[in-house]
Amino acid sequence: MFLARYGIDEREAERKKRTLLQMTQNFGETSSEYITHFEEQCSAANQSTDDPTALATFIEGIEDDQICIQMESHTYETFEELQVNLRKWEDMVKKWKNRKALAIRKGDRPVKRLRIAVIEGGEEGSPPNRNTTQALSAPPVTEEMVWRMVSSAALTISE
Repeated sequence: MFLARYGIDEREAERKKRTLLQMTQNFGETSSEYITHFEEQCSAANQSTDDPTALATFIEGIEDDQICIQMESHTYETFEELQVNLRKWEDMVKKWKNRKALAIRKGDRPVKRLRIAVIEGGEEGSPPNRNTTQALSAPPVTEEMVWRMVSSAALTISE
């Protein structure tokens, strides 16, 4: 009676609701752990998991930006529907990241692409130069150049 009279129960309920609305997925926390943590916070705040505000809070709290963006593009009626979609997007993002990592390991590295582009005669993304052989060939050898090479070789032999 004392608590109800001075509104302490109401303050506690408001505090729990604020905690729920500020909830985010912790770094390294799996989606299953985040879902469990979210459900616990909802029950502590006496809030339904299917409430649109709670669903929006859950989506905003997702750690991975790519998944969060995909999840925000849909409207969910129930928390179960949201969980199914979350797992779907998690799998898709994981596959995409694995493919990207595999492509890098197979030699699709940015530095390698840049070297190939330079050899082909242009910057990355530009069409190859038709004068590639001219650009890569040595300058013509002159009589003076031959004379210098022979002289330097003779000096090293005589030493």
